[in-house]
Amino acid sequence: MIVDRLVLHHTYEGSTAFDVSQNHHHGVLEHVTSGGGSVEFAGGPACVRVRSTTTLKSMRAVRTTVRFRWDPTGPPRRHNLIEGYLSFALVIEGNGALHGTILDRSGIWGGANSAPGVVSPGAWHEATFVHDGISACRVDLDGTTVAQAFDVIGPGQGVQAPYGVAIGHWPDPDDRYTFEGAIDDVRVWIDRPDAVRELSDSCCCDRTELIDASFDRLRAEGLDAKVYRTAAETLYDLGSQTFGQMAAGTEADRVHAFDLARRFTLAVKAGDRQSLADALDQAGQLAQAKIAPSELADHGAAFLAALQPTLIGPILDSALRGGNESSPEHLHDLMTKLGIDQWMNGFCLNWAMPPANPKGRERPTSHPDHSTDPTTDHGSTSRPPSWGGDHPEQHDNGEVSDEGDPLPNDNDPRSPR
Repeated sequence: MIVDRLVLHHTYEGSTAFDVSQNHHHGVLEHVTSGGGSVEFAGGPACVRVRSTTTLKSMRAVRTTVRFRWDPTGPPRRHNLIEGYLSFALVIEGNGALHGTILDRSGIWGGANSAPGVVSPGAWHEATFVHDGISACRVDLDGTTVAQAFDVIGPGQGVQAPYGVAIGHWPDPDDRYTFEGAIDDVRVWIDRPDAVRELSDSCCCDRTELIDASFDRLRAEGLDAKVYRTAAETLYDLGSQTFGQMAAGTEADRVHAFDLARRFTLAVKAGDRQSLADALDQAGQLAQAKIAPSELADHGAAFLAALQPTLIGPILDSALRGGNESSPEHLHDLMTKLGIDQWMNGFCLNWAMPPANPKGRERPTSHPDHSTDPTTDHGSTSRPPSWGGDHPEQHDNGEVSDEGDPLPNDNDPRSPR
């Protein structure tokens, strides 16, 4: 996923925790004051809290950066830099390690933990944690990667109510992990769900009218937009989780999976049916090698259930019934009847439509004999009678004058000279 949508940015330059990202994720100051570009945390109830919003709840991948000075006192314990309730966290452990983690859709916390002692007390640092929503996460300190992992299966959970995002404190009401020191800059980025549009932005022409007409047809038929929104979110999560399992393991595993994804994307952009089929076949083999059969079956069932209430449902039903109903010709006719061909055309995917078999025309069972011209019953090497006499065959050399008129063909005796 592309994690570059800035949704929260606090600088603490004024007396409030104002969100300069213009996403209205302003912070509420609890037992702290803001000013001069930083907030001082003395432990206890000190906290900057940001309420949960629809935007933060939609998070599937996260990147966060916190600039801080750590001034621990008392026995070693965890100090929170930032944590989203039931979502993600970036913390300093009691031994000075830096730890970034997410809560995945299965309710499991996972992340990457640095070696002890990487954070020096009393000095200003900048820490970054990123999880790509698929399987990889990384923790950086002052521009250097100090921890990473490739088997933290995403996507992550969005930030939940009622506690939202807590800066310098645990989201929950008790004060067990409150930060001690100063924080002067906090940023949070999330994934861009509209990034998939980049696949269709390469269209050679403007397809807005086709897409608008398809949406109008859906509305006219009274179809529930919520059904499609739920289906899209489910497929987004299933795709991320499945691809995460395929990419999990080592960096080499991740590179291999992402290479397949790159080949898939290139095939879609180029409209290359064979390359697309090859990429999908290899992805299927990788999925079978990395994911347990029972889990693959669960993914497949969830995939079908998500699409069943949509226009795609009848296509799946027909394909699964087999026989003539699963033939490319039948699926083409059904997709055309349902208007799916207009959607695919609007997003420049019409090349992926199953081939049609025009009515009344039988497909040849073998290669046709081209020795006879079917329109004249003359041999394919014979000149049509209309060319007359012993004139050599006409040939249009395709050249035109500067005015756009065809140039004379020296090989045609009837051309003006």
